[in-house]
Amino acid sequence: MSDKTKQKTRIGRLVVGLGKTHRPSEAEEWERRYFEIEFKIGEEATPEDFAAAKKAGIDTILGWLNEPLAKSPLAELNPAELDKLPWKEYKAGHRNAWIFANTQGAERLIEAIRSAPNGRVEVGGFVYRLSGKELQFISRTVAAEATQK
Repeated sequence: MSDKTKQKTRIGRLVVGLGKTHRPSEAEEWERRYFEIEFKIGEEATPEDFAAAKKAGIDTILGWLNEPLAKSPLAELNPAELDKLPWKEYKAGHRNAWIFANTQGAERLIEAIRSAPNGRVEVGGFVYRLSGKELQFISRTVAAEATQK
């Protein structure tokens, strides 16, 4: 590689991302966590600056990944108990359904949904969320279908 080519090579940004998937116990769902950091690299940055930014990004994300998760209301949800709630199918024969948010027995589910950062929780192959103009319903969608939307 010539000196001219070396001088023209420039990295404008660096994106570092790491994830971790684990299952705390056989009784619990798999936990997936992923973090990503983006650095803007200035024109005057050296290879050492680039390496330092990369190391800082990796170290920071590893710290986040190793932080213990707070016990969430989601951990207390039992898929079999949720299945017993009086779900009303959107269409006959489909598994996607809804109930009123004030349905007796859905209190922990409501708490988990409200405490979730994105307002959705996944339990037992379904994604649950509040719906309706006044969030008066709990909707449940087959998880594979929910990720396609």
